[in-house]
Amino acid sequence: VYGSFVRSNNQNFDYIMLIDTEGLLSTEKGNEEYGRRLVLFCLAVSHLVIINISGQISEELKKMLELCANSLSHLGVDIVPKPVVHFVLNQQSNPNSNNHLEPMQKILTDIKKDKLSQKIDIRPETFHTLPSAFQKERFSFDHNDNEKPNISHTDPEFLEETQKLCNLVILSAKSYLGRVDEQFSDSSGWLRFVKTIFDTLLKFPDLTYFTDMNEKRQ
Repeated sequence: VYGSFVRSNNQNFDYIMLIDTEGLLSTEKGNEEYGRRLVLFCLAVSHLVIINISGQISEELKKMLELCANSLSHLGVDIVPKPVVHFVLNQQSNPNSNNHLEPMQKILTDIKKDKLSQKIDIRPETFHTLPSAFQKERFSFDHNDNEKPNISHTDPEFLEETQKLCNLVILSAKSYLGRVDEQFSDSSGWLRFVKTIFDTLLKFPDLTYFTDMNEKRQ
């Protein structure tokens, strides 16, 4: 987990703490329980969580999110209440959000069915898509010549859509803070808060032991 302070231009708070984690469900790590622990930690300490996905929302990721949302109730320590969760589906050849209605609706339905919507805030408005960041252009007039070198440049559409997404996320964060009025007044207080949650996760590994809600119920 990596963290950094970013100065805010909002008059209600001076800085924003950004937390970044390792990728989830990576083949290199090969440890799903480690991924669940990361998700639960971020949900517990964050006002707003962004899940950045290359491609489609997998069933494994959905199960992980549901289980961790459920585990928030069992931490037994103070946590940030009902964080807003944004999904960003990037590298989409066709970034039209209508192409992803089925997996989005499945997550929303399952979250509501298990009453997890009381623990995390997920709505249709928190699902976003982005096109690929780069376009390749060949140094040849013959497009069938695959041996010529090519250059990658940033897609203008990606820049435009990313800027729109940034604005939406900032508005979402401001709306959340205005609704719950939960802020941290100093970095040392936040670190003490985070350490308590981290120590709790280490003390009770069963919070992230199960792979999904069905296994946990058995």
